[in-house]
Amino acid sequence: MIQSIVLRRLGGTLNEILELIERSAQVSELHAEFATGNRLVTYIEFGQLEYLDQYLAWYEGRDYIFMGLPFMLEGFVKLGRLEDNTCRYQSSKNY
Repeated sequence: MIQSIVLRRLGGTLNEILELIERSAQVSELHAEFATGNRLVTYIEFGQLEYLDQYLAWYEGRDYIFMGLPFMLEGFVKLGRLEDNTCRYQSSKNY
C-alpha cells in the first residue's frame, strides 16, 4: 500500500497505482479495507472528484479521520462545496 502512495508522488500512472493497490488488497481483509480508501484517494488525486462523496461515505465514522481530511478538503474546495460539508464534521466524535 505504501508503494502506491510513493508511486503517486513520483508521477506513476493511474493504472500503475491501481494495480499496486489491487495487489495489496489481496494480502488480507484489513489490507482490502484500506485499499478501498486508497483507491478512492487515488482517483481524487487524479482529478476524478466524482469519487469524493464515495470516499467521504467510506471514511465516515472512522477513528483516524484526520488522515483523510486533506483529500476531502481539497476536493470540497475544488468543487465549491466546502461550506456544505463543514457542519457534517463539526459535531463528529472525532473532533
